[in-house]
Amino acid sequence: MQTNSEFTKNDKEITIGRTSDNTIRIKSQALSRTQCKFECTENGWMICDGNGIKKSTNGTWLYVDDPFEMYDSMLLKAGDLLFKVYLGN
Repeated sequence: MQTNSEFTKNDKEITIGRTSDNTIRIKSQALSRTQCKFECTENGWMICDGNGIKKSTNGTWLYVDDPFEMYDSMLLKAGDLLFKVYLGN
């Protein structure tokens, strides 16, 4: 399965998970209800595991405790899914 989604800084926050309240919903038991969150800050796009308050059950590949700055062509594994990040100028 290959799907492309495009977001801008105006979106501020994007969540990925298996429930309908996520920006990107993927019906997979390998994902948590809210797997991870992308947030646009003054410093760029940041990623954190879970919803920012509660960590995901299934983990996000980065296994970081604090938000992590995303970079162009970054690969991200969430559950058993692989994502590639493209940051435009």
